[in-house]
Amino acid sequence: MEIHVARNKEKLGPYSPEEVRSRLAAGQLSGDDLGWREGLAQWVPLGVVMSSLPITSSTVAAPAIPVLPTPAPAPTPTAPLKKSGLAKASFIIGVVTSCVWLLVFVVIAITVAPHPDSRPADPFMILVGLALLANLLANLVGLILGSVVILKPIPNRWMAILGVAINSVEFLAMVFVMAIGLAHSRY
Repeated sequence: MEIHVARNKEKLGPYSPEEVRSRLAAGQLSGDDLGWREGLAQWVPLGVVMSSLPITSSTVAAPAIPVLPTPAPAPTPTAPLKKSGLAKASFIIGVVTSCVWLLVFVVIAITVAPHPDSRPADPFMILVGLALLANLLANLVGLILGSVVILKPIPNRWMAILGVAINSVEFLAMVFVMAIGLAHSRY
């Protein structure tokens, strides 16, 4: 019996079963190489051919080596996405200004509420007003920074989304409070 072997579309052999066993043992052939013998309809792994050898054989021409599909090329890895400093800045500005807003309103409640006779030109009230204006501008900057990167594919996009949301709410709330203050100061 003759066993035909194919590796990388190249025919090897034919070999006797004993020769295939010795070549397999020596590492010259692999059980994954394609093999064919009389009685098989197509090429199969050599390990399958060796495990199903019949007792008798006669010489028959081996069929053509099958054309195996070439594996698809591996996808080229893409560069990892870079984190955006603008998204981080928008988020941090939103969180910090939230704390500052809270602090300013607590200070106003503690110092102004017990003294309703304080004048608008009081130096302390001027400092509070400047702190509110600075915080309002910081919210505007945070809103702009987050808006610049919110639609970009970045891994920390959530920071831009939260930064825009926090800064928007703070900005609109402060504009509302200022409008109420202006309306109230006219009476």
